[in-house]
Amino acid sequence: MRRILTIVLTSILLASSCSSPKDVPPEGYKPNVGQVLAATDGGSSVVISLGTEHGVRPGDSLVVMRGTTRVGEIIIHEARGTQSAGQAVGGSGAGDIAKGDTVLAK
Repeated sequence: MRRILTIVLTSILLASSCSSPKDVPPEGYKPNVGQVLAATDGGSSVVISLGTEHGVRPGDSLVVMRGTTRVGEIIIHEARGTQSAGQAVGGSGAGDIAKGDTVLAK
């Protein structure tokens, strides 16, 4: 009986996870939003205002926006408390990221 119940519950969970689109965040989800605190080496080395307290970890990829325009992406190499440091990648050029830009963490 326990095995049947486990199979039924697993089936229900799988069905519910497949029924919603993957690109739609769950209701009530709010991304962590921070700012670029410093950008050096022409904008390729970046310090941001999000850290481990916000769920940011080394290896994470974060999007950088200026207004409604995506200017690049940061790969985090060091994260602490409320700040992280990373390397700019992507965008129209690694040097596009500047102090004050918005950072979106997943």
